Amino acid sequence: MVVTTGWSTLIGFLVLLYLQSCSGSNCVPTADGCIPFGKETKEKVFMMDPTALVVNHGSYGGVPRVIFNAEVEWMKKMEENTFYWFLPVMGYRLHLLEAREEIAKYVGVATKDIVLVENASSGINAVLRSLFPLYPHGTKILRLSLAYPMVQHTMSYIAEMGKLEIVDVVVDIPTDEATILKKVREAFEEHGQNGIAFAVFDHIVSMPCAILPIKELIEIAHSYGALTIVDGAHAVGQVPLNLTDINPDFYTSNGHKWLCSPKGSAFLYIKSDHHKIIHPTVISNQYGNGWDLVHQFEYTGTRDYSAFLSLKEALQFRKNLTDSVVWKYNNNLCLEAGKMMSAAWNTTRPLPDSMTASMINVRIPCNTKDRSKGCYTWSEPEMYLWMFGKNVWSLVFPDQSGYLYVRLSCQIYNDMDDYVKLMKVIEEFNHPEQ
Repeated sequence: MVVTTGWSTLIGFLVLLYLQSCSGSNCVPTADGCIPFGKETKEKVFMMDPTALVVNHGSYGGVPRVIFNAEVEWMKKMEENTFYWFLPVMGYRLHLLEAREEIAKYVGVATKDIVLVENASSGINAVLRSLFPLYPHGTKILRLSLAYPMVQHTMSYIAEMGKLEIVDVVVDIPTDEATILKKVREAFEEHGQNGIAFAVFDHIVSMPCAILPIKELIEIAHSYGALTIVDGAHAVGQVPLNLTDINPDFYTSNGHKWLCSPKGSAFLYIKSDHHKIIHPTVISNQYGNGWDLVHQFEYTGTRDYSAFLSLKEALQFRKNLTDSVVWKYNNNLCLEAGKMMSAAWNTTRPLPDSMTASMINVRIPCNTKDRSKGCYTWSEPEMYLWMFGKNVWSLVFPDQSGYLYVRLSCQIYNDMDDYVKLMKVIEEFNHPEQ
């Protein structure tokens, strides 16, 4: 038994050394070898259809097999003894603390200020629905036209329910960081000190995918006395993230996108000053009677919490890869793919490279000679039917002038061949009008 234990320890140590030696390379370290990024990673590490052309990781992510298996193991533990699993201060709650600790460390804040939620939509709703009853009718709240539809709809809902006034900052594309900062500053100047109660900003916009100067936006809002709520749905895992540095009042981000954790795993940061005014959208047993913020969020009814717990494995998976390696590979791939497409089509990219991380936008060339009919002879649904029929998965979106853009996501299972194929599929459909 001593010998067996000794060999097990030695083997585990050697595997750890091997994984560490692979760290920093463009490959996924496994016990069987280091799998190169690109096609091999797609086939051997992830679980997606190998025949599908997936350049849309930004929408719903993708789970590596090792993280999926970890989630299944958590599910098994739940079913082994469900009564124990759901008891307060026992069961899954013990492991939930570990997941919160790891996320808090990763984003640079105290564990007490982090709670787990199903997705960024849940996080945004928890904050906005908690805040709006606290303000009198006519209170002004600010949003950007670039905001994700969920954010816009939720803000419209609370404005209607609480009779609040929305200040819309319109940002057309193309744009850049300086333009956005100028527009936001002007909006606050127009309404004066304490004229706007709170502002909601994206950290990384979904469409057009763009990294916003979030630290500067927060500083502007705070200088005028406004609270800041950040929809960071695309941020964690795609860009470096230190919440202490950027200093929001509230910040939420999805793990299932760029951290590759299971669906239904996200976090919500709540600055300690605001703990007593924020509540989950589902109020369950742990409300009142001394239950604090963390306890309210850790149990929102009988449900499967395994996705939350699997965040630990997702963070370990990322640690094995090394953040800087993933960020560099994805960013280089996106910039190269974007330049290739825009050059081939003789079109533009609406944002500077500084606003690009692992997603990029390229304008699709017009295919009609008679511009009075518009730029294209087809509609977005028709383009989607064409692409999906060929098992190609990407996104198309319009700007304010009617031009259409393709949004490219770049992940470690992609390579340049994917974007060459995507370009050809779009060209086959978008043939010029004769």
